[in-house]
Amino acid sequence: MLKRLFLSGVLVILLALMHQSSWAEGTGLPKAPNWAFGAEIPIYKEMGVTYKGPVNGPNPAVENAKILNSWGYKARPIEEIKDLLPEEFYEVLKDPKKWGDFRINEIAGIPIPVKGNAYEKYLEYTEKYKGKCTLDAKGHLQNYIGGQPFPGKDAENDAMKLMWNREKRYYADDTQSPYLISNIEASGFTRNNLGDHLVMTLGNRLEVDPKPLYLPNPTGIDNILSFPYIAPYNVAGTIVVTYRYYDPDKDDDMWMYIPAMRRVRRMSTAQRQDRLPGGMNFLYDTNEGFQGKLERWKWKLVGTKVMLSPCNGTTQAQIDLKGHMTGVDNRYYRTKMYIIEGTPDKAVTVSKIRLYLDSEHFQIVYSVNYDIKGRPWFFQYYGYGPDGKWIFQPHNMFSLDLQRNYSTRAIFVSISNNEGFKPQDFSMEALRQKYQQR
Repeated sequence: MLKRLFLSGVLVILLALMHQSSWAEGTGLPKAPNWAFGAEIPIYKEMGVTYKGPVNGPNPAVENAKILNSWGYKARPIEEIKDLLPEEFYEVLKDPKKWGDFRINEIAGIPIPVKGNAYEKYLEYTEKYKGKCTLDAKGHLQNYIGGQPFPGKDAENDAMKLMWNREKRYYADDTQSPYLISNIEASGFTRNNLGDHLVMTLGNRLEVDPKPLYLPNPTGIDNILSFPYIAPYNVAGTIVVTYRYYDPDKDDDMWMYIPAMRRVRRMSTAQRQDRLPGGMNFLYDTNEGFQGKLERWKWKLVGTKVMLSPCNGTTQAQIDLKGHMTGVDNRYYRTKMYIIEGTPDKAVTVSKIRLYLDSEHFQIVYSVNYDIKGRPWFFQYYGYGPDGKWIFQPHNMFSLDLQRNYSTRAIFVSISNNEGFKPQDFSMEALRQKYQQR
């Protein structure tokens, strides 16, 4: 299998070298009048920032891939791919007057080259530690060091193992990604926020020393996540920090600095199902599909299905200036999708979630949040794409409130990886010094 992947990777590299490392000019089909891509998106200038995209540059193998078929705006009818999309997404795309214009462009699947990038180390860890991971009675992962904990058929019919594979997927050791978030009312009224997104993982480290584990780690931290807000003024300086621990019985430490009070407040774990600050359609637990503690939810594999996945998508920001969505002219490929449902042990605002997990990359590309009465509430979209070093990030995201016709969409200013963050960089004191504005 590794030999086949290596040969495929060599072919991809050779094809990539035939193109410049830049975003593709497009699909050859007309752009909708309200679409804007990359630096031409006016919100960047309005918020006082310059669009840069991924620091490692675009991925030419993806950006220049041949378009096999297109559906949606000025293309084939979206009805042709009804069975290749989640039902909620299909219903959204059928109603461009409400949600905006959108197009789906199919490309062939592109394997990650094995040699010359961090994915080679991830596969090495997977092989080295294969068969050593187990789950305890609570569903907690035991004996994990690095790589995919349950490779091959070991996880095929086990929802909890699949979710742990997603939790420990191929990813950067740390990430910094300033972003623009827009909250859009049904009337079209829009509020824009500028923030930063910081992540550090202390296990499954592939490039930055110490690796594969960050040691010493006396408190048993698994990962650290922070959302500092930069603009507008009413949220500027607000900082959220979450510490996740290996111990399944230890709650997350969640802290928020509130500049108006000049106080740091510890947040309750019951707030994991609250919206992120700024009135977003993203909840702490269900951001990026799922960011909660796996052991606090019950998981069920509903089934598998071949679907169109935006996991080999563009790294270029794309939005509809008059609509609600991002990734409006993105790239997709056909792959098997695991359809998994999660039910929280304690429902507060969400009764269950349905996740669509890409079987090739173990990224959640679509999700549906159900409200406390069991009705579809949020439909969420995550358009992942590899940068020039084959590191995957969600470059175009949105969450649609299907009940209120209210939306939150996110695009990034830039994305950098493997900067060498240390846990002390996430102390509230360090973050306040960096982001405090009032």
